[in-house]
Amino acid sequence: MRKYIIKVNDIEYHSYKELCTDLDIDYAVFMKVKHDNPEISQLDLLKHFYEHVLVKMIDSSFLVNERFKKP
Repeated sequence: MRKYIIKVNDIEYHSYKELCTDLDIDYAVFMKVKHDNPEISQLDLLKHFYEHVLVKMIDSSFLVNERFKKP
């Protein structure tokens, strides 16, 4: 069983490319933010693209509401 790198809205992603495709995030911009900030947390990375990001305490996964995507 492959371990996922991030879980958002109850979906386990094995690559950031998959995540960006599903959440309609520009992959190049996403990776630039990640590369320019090597110590950025996944929470802060998601907050760069969404107004509201919640962390589920049970499994440390994230919830985002796609209606609150930043322009």
